[in-house]
Order: sequence, then structure tokens, then C-alpha cells
Amino acid sequence: MSPGPSETNTAQELVHGFSSAQRIRALKYKQLEKGFQAVLHTHNDTDYKAVMAEVTVAFQVCSETINAAEAGLRSLDQHDLADMLRVIQTNEHEKLRLTLILQALRQSFAHGQFSWTCRPSADSIETNSGSGTPTHACQCCTAAEPTEAEYSAAKAEALQGLQTVVDNINDVLEEIKYAEADLDEQ
Repeated sequence: MSPGPSETNTAQELVHGFSSAQRIRALKYKQLEKGFQAVLHTHNDTDYKAVMAEVTVAFQVCSETINAAEAGLRSLDQHDLADMLRVIQTNEHEKLRLTLILQALRQSFAHGQFSWTCRPSADSIETNSGSGTPTHACQCCTAAEPTEAEYSAAKAEALQGLQTVVDNINDVLEEIKYAEADLDEQ
């Protein structure tokens, strides 16, 4: 049986490992956003799928590293630090969920997938034979969709949730930074 994290790592090393994984995670979020911006501009998601695959693997590695650090800290009776890492992991999970929700909303809006975002062309206007009034017949309006108010509310809710989660992460990261400095002094 191989030794567990607490047998081979000190609390200081475990917290440094966490900090490194968290920095990588932050860089991967930037890569994810850059890839998403390209999709919004090009309407081609082929490259973004590759970015998503790479970022998913990196996030998984970061998560495993942080989970191992948490377990190692618990085995060293550093429960306060381990609890902080758990709070980070929980909030990072929610951050990713909200980020992807926002991206889906933004992409749908940018690609004109809602009838209220479409600008009908002359070819997409048909005349209702019963009343003689024009009707909109573009392909974007075939499925159930949110109203503009529902879209705005969903986007605002996701943005507010994301800001709350980021604030929570930053608060705990600040606490971890001080704990890391204390460990470095020991």
C-alpha cells in the first residue's frame, strides 16, 4: 500500500499544492472565456469544443489535487484548513455551473435563437391567409422559448449568483493565504 498524502506531505506542502492547483484553475477559466468569446464572434463552436475538452480535463486534475490536499490536511488534524478547501471546491463547482449557464444564455442570444432577437428578412415574412396580416416565419422560432423578460431575469440571476460565488471564493482564498503565510513561518 502506498503512503497517503499526510504521510508524505506536510500541511505547508499540501496548501502550496492547493494554491498551485487554484492558479491553474484560474488560468483555465480565462482560456474558457477566450474560447467562448471566439464562438460568439465566429458562430463556429468547433474550436470551443476542443477548449472545453482540455479545460474539463484540467479542472478534473485540479479538483483531484485539491481533494487530496483536503484529505491530507484532515489526516494531519488541520480541519480548519481542510474545511476551507472544501468550501472552495463547493463554490468552484457552483461557479462552473453558473458560468456554463451564462454562456448558454449569451450564446443563444448572440446567435439570434429567440424570436425577439430575430430581424425578419423579406423572405421570412409570410401573409396570414385568413387575416392578410404579415407573420414572422424564421426558423429561430420553432421551439418554446423564454420571453425577453424571462431571459433578462435568468441572466441577472446567474450573474448575481456568480458574483456571490466568486466573492465567497475570494474571501476563503484570502483566509488560506494568511494560513499559508503562517505555515511558511513555522
